[in-house]
Amino acid sequence: MKSLILLDNISKSFTFANGTKREVLKDLYLEIFPNDFIGIKGPSGAGKTTLLKIISGFLTPDTGHITYSNCTKENLTFLWQDTKLVPFLNVMENLMEMENANWYHFQEFIEETIIDKYPEELSKGQSQRVLLAKAFSGTKRILFLDEPTANLDLINVKKIAAFLKQMINNGLTVVFVSHSKMMLETADKVYELSSGRLRPVVNLKR
Repeated sequence: MKSLILLDNISKSFTFANGTKREVLKDLYLEIFPNDFIGIKGPSGAGKTTLLKIISGFLTPDTGHITYSNCTKENLTFLWQDTKLVPFLNVMENLMEMENANWYHFQEFIEETIIDKYPEELSKGQSQRVLLAKAFSGTKRILFLDEPTANLDLINVKKIAAFLKQMINNGLTVVFVSHSKMMLETADKVYELSSGRLRPVVNLKR
């Protein structure tokens, strides 16, 4: 099977104001195949978000290249940690911004009591669940999630993981970065980003 996205020999460094240079990604290799459910773990500052931004085209690698096969950047959907809901729209209106959005699809993790509320009235967890619903609705082929369950309790993490599994079965490809063991255990493939490189994780219990 041919990969959808191939990252080959990707390196990325950042130079700070004081002149010091930090290499975040080093000779990184990753293949993303159709219907993959990939989880990426690693310590804070390891470069997980940088990796997603390079895949998205928001950042350019210093070396290496990315090959998109049978997909374009328009087929990619990203949900970043700092993404916000539109403040002057209520929950239902935020969802309806997406062409295929239907609140009824997300009843399991978006309660009816909040659909008329505005973002400032929501908890962090409620906001995150609405943002996830928007991302799910807007996804065309490949979904990238940056710490998608950071503000959720275990019950809702389990619901989101199950929903993503269902989307995978329906033909979606998902790549996420997370510190959540429950989310990572749900993934079909898990990698750890450390010292600029990705390595497969065979046993999450270690």
